[in-house]
Amino acid sequence: MPFTGTIVGWTLVGDVSGSIVIDITRAAGAVPVSSIIGAGTKPTLSSAQYASGGTTGWTSTAISQGDVIGFSVANPVTSVTRVTLTVRCTVP
Repeated sequence: MPFTGTIVGWTLVGDVSGSIVIDITRAAGAVPVSSIIGAGTKPTLSSAQYASGGTTGWTSTAISQGDVIGFSVANPVTSVTRVTLTVRCTVP
């Protein structure tokens, strides 16, 4: 991340209606391999092409300059072949 801020929400858009769940991880200056920050309300498409949400239940929403953010598919995917995940942040 090029700035310090707080994650406040997300938007997930698929190429077609389908299902996918995305894990978001974060690490300070390293490749994130654990430390899921979206636990509880992970970005999810459920038989849909568009979904958005907030960060209720997330374990950590603070992002520091230099953090590396990772994304991985958490569950089996249905129908979609491409998705775009936008993570919304505020800066101090």
